[in-house]
Amino acid sequence: MKLCQVTDLLPGYHRLTAGAEQASYILIGMLCERDQDVSVLSTRPLKQPREKFRFYSVPTLEDYLGKKLGKLFKAFKWAFLEFDPVAYFHSKRLFKKIKPDVVHFHAFSILSYSLALAARRLNIPTLFSVYDYGFFCPLNYLIDHEGEICDRFHGVNCVKCLPDDFPLGRRILYLLGTLFRRRFFNFYLSKIDLFIVLSKASAQTLRDYGIDKRRTRVVPYHLSQQKYIFREREGSHDNSVLYVGHIEFRKGLHVLLRAMPLVIRQVPDAKLYVVGEFTEEGYKKRIMRLIDSLSLEKNVLFLGRKPHEEVLSLMSRVGVVAIPEQWNSLTPVVLPEAMSLAKPIVASRLGGFPEYLKDGENGFLVNPRRPAEFAERIIFLLRNGEIALSMGRNARESLVHSINSHQSCEEMLHLYRSLKNYRRSRN
Repeated sequence: MKLCQVTDLLPGYHRLTAGAEQASYILIGMLCERDQDVSVLSTRPLKQPREKFRFYSVPTLEDYLGKKLGKLFKAFKWAFLEFDPVAYFHSKRLFKKIKPDVVHFHAFSILSYSLALAARRLNIPTLFSVYDYGFFCPLNYLIDHEGEICDRFHGVNCVKCLPDDFPLGRRILYLLGTLFRRRFFNFYLSKIDLFIVLSKASAQTLRDYGIDKRRTRVVPYHLSQQKYIFREREGSHDNSVLYVGHIEFRKGLHVLLRAMPLVIRQVPDAKLYVVGEFTEEGYKKRIMRLIDSLSLEKNVLFLGRKPHEEVLSLMSRVGVVAIPEQWNSLTPVVLPEAMSLAKPIVASRLGGFPEYLKDGENGFLVNPRRPAEFAERIIFLLRNGEIALSMGRNARESLVHSINSHQSCEEMLHLYRSLKNYRRSRN
């Protein structure tokens, strides 16, 4: 089949990639291994990809507007419109040239949802893999201004969630945008034939928004690259904790930092390694103040952004992987990666985590807002090495049973074929 994958960014070819991009890149590799005819549409890369798939760079209007105007238009898209005329017409020409049987969208808000409109106007079936909730929450993660999980989705109420340092012009623009955002986004979502989510909890969130359950499918992560999946990597047990991900409120590093003094009191040489970059200046200041007030300078090490293989190598050596998510996460890729490396995990009890972890068997689930619970479980694992190793092995074993790379890829191919046949019937 001719398959077109659309993603804003690709690991190794763009700078700020994360779990969503890693997941899409793995799927692309799996499809190429199965001799599928794969094309990838993305934003301008740092270097031209040289892989089995064909790569097409799609320009956006921001590329031609200059820094200031480009930033303003990007905010305009984010606020409510999500239409980029340059990306729309360019992608439409590429779709005509490629003639794909199916277009699979991943994280593509930079290119804009207008690409879904372009595909529909050419009567090409579409899938959308959902990695965050940006299409019904401007901040992507359904947390309100008080830090509580939000079930009202986008609307005028979203203005309260804007950061205090948000520019006045953009604040006014967004206030106006809230009057129309839901209407515009629902228009684009109506052009998607099928939504792919990572957990039943995420599927329920889409249904709560109003997306028909017949248009959703739960498909686990595609973990196929043997360079790191299901390898025996039980490193030496040390007194370190690992956090991996963007450093922003929704990821919950502040909760983990508040847990660390309690951990250090029981395990004096414990250290927290933080892999990732700050995405919000206000949150960065908050974290730095917190570290200073808790005297954690010697126990918390910020490693910045690291290549994927280095992250996995570090993960294989730490004592505990902590995932303090503060939102109904669609399950970050760090979870199955840590499980595949047989690492003991302490994660938030929300979103899709309970579908992967059974508390006390293959990991620990705790209240996402309570640092003391994170500390208690981390201390237990660091002080009980044999139990920690056993729990890690259980995690890997459960992942082997729940995620079969061949099966998940075949499921995606089945969905592609079904949509291809659906287009024929629609014609």
